[in-house]
Amino acid sequence: EEKGSLRRGKWILRKAFEGFLPGEVIWQDKRPLEYGSGMTGLRAIIESMISDKEFEEKKRRYPVKFITKDHLYYYEIYLKEVGDIPKPGEGQKSCTGCGAGIGVSSFHCKVCGNLQEGVT
Repeated sequence: EEKGSLRRGKWILRKAFEGFLPGEVIWQDKRPLEYGSGMTGLRAIIESMISDKEFEEKKRRYPVKFITKDHLYYYEIYLKEVGDIPKPGEGQKSCTGCGAGIGVSSFHCKVCGNLQEGVT
């Protein structure tokens, strides 16, 4: 029985659609979201738009810990459309990835997506 499987989540939904969808669709292995959404192709395009030199220069210029070139790309869109990253307010701590204000017990920054260090 697949109920406890880590490879195939949402067991109850899969069972509910038996008889309505082909088995190869219902019981296909889980894939990371970026593969099904096309983000891997978009990531490759963005990676080709930013040179290694430009990436290194901008990593030094901005107060954000960029993980990838597409992370930098989206940050620059954020700056243009939203503006500077909000500083921590009262009762908040500073994100270790971008400096944005986040809740003291938060483990994930809503601005940059960084997982906070030292949070269990």
